[in-house]
Parts: sequence; structure tokens; C-alpha cells
Amino acid sequence: MIDIKSAFRPLTQLPGYRTGEAPFPVRRLQQSITIAAFAISTLILVVMSVLTGVEVFMRYFFDQPLGWNVNFTEQYLMVGLTFFGVTVAYRTAAHVAVASVYDRLPASTRKLVLLLSQAVIIAAVLPVMLNGAVAAGLSFGLNETPAVGGSELPFNYGLWKSLVPIGSALLIITVLIDFVRELCADWSGPITEVTRPTMQTEVRAQTTTETDGGSRP
Repeated sequence: MIDIKSAFRPLTQLPGYRTGEAPFPVRRLQQSITIAAFAISTLILVVMSVLTGVEVFMRYFFDQPLGWNVNFTEQYLMVGLTFFGVTVAYRTAAHVAVASVYDRLPASTRKLVLLLSQAVIIAAVLPVMLNGAVAAGLSFGLNETPAVGGSELPFNYGLWKSLVPIGSALLIITVLIDFVRELCADWSGPITEVTRPTMQTEVRAQTTTETDGGSRP
């Protein structure tokens, strides 16, 4: 029997996921959100690859293209990949960053920059979440569906529009946990230190490793 927790354990042990300074329920919530977003994003990529292969096969060997796969990919898969994948990108520090400048700043300044960047993310994503929720609600309320006889799947438009506020909410919760954690910690420097463009590691975790000769579980 496959151990699901063991399968995802390497993901949660990445340096960017080490949130030992946060209370356990908060840390578990953040890790669960990340794992869920990672699993959904991976599933979407698999579905996109399979659909592309099936579409090519049906079109060139049977001259019977699927038709519905184009709008399904544009409305559901691409939107879902964007708004769930951004949480994974944030947690693994895979987003664009000017590390050469950040690494040269004093520790206290790096903390301010980190808090500012997290605040900007929350401020930018919050309107997207609210407007996305309104748009999805209107579609459900008006029973907005594709025209009969079209190539789109006969699903309410509110379904794919709801992916926007759901994915945005997961990102906001994830960033807010890090923001509050940094804000309440020692102001001599950031708890989470960006060491490479694609990974993060905790300064205090490094200190513990050096002094105790071990790593944080």
C-alpha cells in the first residue's frame, strides 16, 4: 500500500518549507495547503499532457477532434494551474527575485524587505480573490452556462471562475502565516533567509544545526 505521507515528505522537508518557529497547527496548515496545491498543479499538468496527446491522435487518425478540450484547457486547466501553482512557486522561492541585491543588504534591512514583499503580495492578491468570488457568484446566480450546441462542456461558468478565489485564498493564507511569523519574531534579521533563487532556509535552523550538530525535525 502506498504511503501518501511518505510520498510527499521530501516536499515538506525542502528548506523553503521549514517553519519550525510557527506553532504546530499553523505549520501543519501551511504545509497542508502547499501539498494540496502541489498535488492539484501536478494533476493539471498530467491532464493537459494526456488531453493534448488524445487530441492529436483523434484529429490525425480519425479526423474527429475532441472540440471541447480547447475551452476546457483555457478555462479550467490554465486558470487552475496558475492560481494553485503560484502557492507552490512562493513556498519554494521559484518566483523572480533579485537575490544579488537582497543578499548584500544588512540583516535588519532584509527583514524589512521580506515583510514588504509579503505585504505587497497580500495587497495585490486580495482584490483578485474578492473580484473572483464576485464573478463566480454572479455566474452561479445567473446560471451562466455555454450556449446549447457549442463545443464547450455544459458546465456553469461559475465552476472555473471559482478557481480564482480559491487559489488566491490559499496563497493569501500561506503568505499571511509567514508575514505574521516574521513580524512577531526578532527584528535583528529575518527568520527565513533566501540563500538561492529557488530555495529558502531558516537562519535559526542553521544556527541550531551548527550548535546541536543536528537538524530540526
